[in-house]
Amino acid sequence: MTLTIAIIGLGPVGQCALISLLDMLTTIAEKSSHTSAAKTPLLCHVIAIDDVESRRLKSEAILRACGLLGSSEALNVTFSSIADAPHVVKSQSQGGLGCNAVLEVVGSNDALLLGYDLLRPFGVISSVGVHTAPQFPLTGDALYSKNVSLSFGRCPVRSVYPPAMRILHKYAAVFGTVGGDVGFVERIVSIDDAPTAYTKFHTREWGKVLFDPWTTDPM
Repeated sequence: MTLTIAIIGLGPVGQCALISLLDMLTTIAEKSSHTSAAKTPLLCHVIAIDDVESRRLKSEAILRACGLLGSSEALNVTFSSIADAPHVVKSQSQGGLGCNAVLEVVGSNDALLLGYDLLRPFGVISSVGVHTAPQFPLTGDALYSKNVSLSFGRCPVRSVYPPAMRILHKYAAVFGTVGGDVGFVERIVSIDDAPTAYTKFHTREWGKVLFDPWTTDPM
């Protein structure tokens, strides 16, 4: 059995989602390999999609630092641009039918439509991106015709807090590092530099930024 999952968007939230997903899949693969009843091994393909090359490279470096790349023979990770994503999904999904699930972490109509196109019939789209466009890009007919399930909204914070803290503690070498190739937080700046920081994040020049209200040091 082959399970194909795509993550669209490799910004800070997408990177957190990618780490959490691979941690979960690695645990499942390990349990499956030790279960005698599992006559057919579970093979998992994760396709991480972003058009910004620096984000793809940063995400790959983070996964290596977390020990999540090559951690299991049953788990494969591929990084892809948006243009290459349909070909990658077709080549790595069972029967070339598409993804079983798509996690959309951008919050744009284009990202949702891409997720829909990459999905196989009876697949699931989970959207955690914040959508502000006045017109929703998918219709009920589109979801019905492809038998697609769509889920989006705020997460249940109280229920996910314990596993989130476990992930934070387990991969503290990444989440607790500032700067460098694998530091989840790219830089710390003063509140005075917030307008510039937001602009650079919006244009995808910068990644995760923390604001320190007690510093006046320039960026």
